[in-house]
Amino acid sequence: MVSQPLFSHGQARVMEAIIATIIILVLAALMPMLFKSPTTQLPSQVESNLESYAENALSLLINNPQFLSIIQNGNWSELDSLMNSIVGPQYDWYVAVIPYGRLLTLSSIVKGGKYVLIPITTVPTWNYSSLIPIPLTDIHVSELTLNVYLLNFLLSTVSPNYSINTTLPLSNVVFIQCANQALANNITACINNGQIRMLKWWVAYFDPRTGTAVVWVNATGNMYIVVSTNGTLPYNVISGTYCGEPYCFDMGLGGLSNLMNTVYGTSYNNEPQFINYISSNVLSCSTPNGVKHGSNYLVELLTNGWYHYNLPSSVSCSVTVNAPYEPYGYHTYMIGQLITAIPDSFLELTFNNIEVEPYIVYPNGTVNVLSTYRVGSVGVELLYGSNAERMYIISNSGILNKTMLNQYSYLYLLDLGIKPTINNGTCYLNINATLYDLVTTSNYNINASVPVGSCVNALGINVTIGSISIAQQSQNPQGNTYYTYNTTTIVYDLWFTGTPTTTQYMPIYVNYEFQRIDALNIIPPNYRERFVINGFSPTASAFAVVQLGNGSYYLVYIGLSSLSR
Repeated sequence: MVSQPLFSHGQARVMEAIIATIIILVLAALMPMLFKSPTTQLPSQVESNLESYAENALSLLINNPQFLSIIQNGNWSELDSLMNSIVGPQYDWYVAVIPYGRLLTLSSIVKGGKYVLIPITTVPTWNYSSLIPIPLTDIHVSELTLNVYLLNFLLSTVSPNYSINTTLPLSNVVFIQCANQALANNITACINNGQIRMLKWWVAYFDPRTGTAVVWVNATGNMYIVVSTNGTLPYNVISGTYCGEPYCFDMGLGGLSNLMNTVYGTSYNNEPQFINYISSNVLSCSTPNGVKHGSNYLVELLTNGWYHYNLPSSVSCSVTVNAPYEPYGYHTYMIGQLITAIPDSFLELTFNNIEVEPYIVYPNGTVNVLSTYRVGSVGVELLYGSNAERMYIISNSGILNKTMLNQYSYLYLLDLGIKPTINNGTCYLNINATLYDLVTTSNYNINASVPVGSCVNALGINVTIGSISIAQQSQNPQGNTYYTYNTTTIVYDLWFTGTPTTTQYMPIYVNYEFQRIDALNIIPPNYRERFVINGFSPTASAFAVVQLGNGSYYLVYIGLSSLSR
């Protein structure tokens, strides 16, 4: 059965949505989690509020447009008066600006004749408090966030022959894993003994402004990024030859999302089934004349409440999914683009036919399901209101939570997640919805929790889903208001997976020692301190990474020392 919209909304004031004219890829996060968390060491006698004072001073500094202009143009003579206006006269201040790449150190890479290996480790999350450890994230699939520009900077320190392609993003890399655990700590021996496993992978999106790429890989644990000396083709370490196509597309290993193929004008859509990618041939739509299909997008939805009689007022598409029992829940992701919107139109992304089953495990390993709770449908809705967009978490019973978006999102990644939990003997279904605006880098998040039944004595909970649906509806006009355009949404990509493993560790770390910061500081010595003296010793400090309009990253550091002591 084709899913229908869960519910509709009343009329709001009239507003026409503007056609999106730019398709730019960007990840909402400023930096990927590539390095160890830094710490600030303070002498025990320092007052705790001085650290807060340093953090506030740093915030005022990096959010001041004049400061960013100073870095961009090197007008360090303006820095003294700016810092004196921020930091009170009772403190000596020190400020440092350092190109971020100079602080990074890359170690443990392995060089081959025609490739270099960058190790990366992903760690699934487990619940060890239960009698039997239960995975909280998918143990088979990882979502990696990689800053390619930083990786290329670090690779250049090894050899100018190694660089990850950014013109056709990541086209000359491949991901591998040692299949023999006995050789897992010796990747060279693993390659020489033919024990390598070539991993399937997929580039969901790449931001050419920041160099951030989001990549899905069908593995967890220790793996390696193989960077080829060839600028376009990856290197196959098993055969000892280059792949015939970028991404090893000819071997069915890697590829791009529909959105990426549209942006870069390529045809490397590999539709990776390891993350249950949904293709148009399995998508069933309710009204054919409200749906279009294309080679580089999944589906285009068109609705009109009144004026265009050849278009429906609502349309929905669904796919029946084979989602096995999972104790860590599911996420579905949709990359969409809003073209136009009739006021009060809405779009929904929904999990349908959800079932939650608490279970126990006997000492002999037998699993016994205690009960089955049918939750029905939960979803996320984007409502195009007057001058703003709203996001709702919805269920069969109505709205569970909502938030207002600052503006319309014309190109976005929508993430809907469900996860079962136990609290005080009751089963709950936690629902999380996140929208990443890929143009402005804004992100919005809302969540809700729904009690589904008793979980007394349960060791864990499995959750299943029956189908995923997307639906769009345009309201009928009131009075004499008619719309000669349609509500139009393009869905580029739609996929679902168990809650992915995203924690990652790479051999990149940052040294924040003050002596090192001082040595790398690009601010001339006569402008970096209120009182230019030798041997400045900060008693409180704060730092942050800023990005300039040209895409470059800088570490900004403030150190304070009290003059009253």
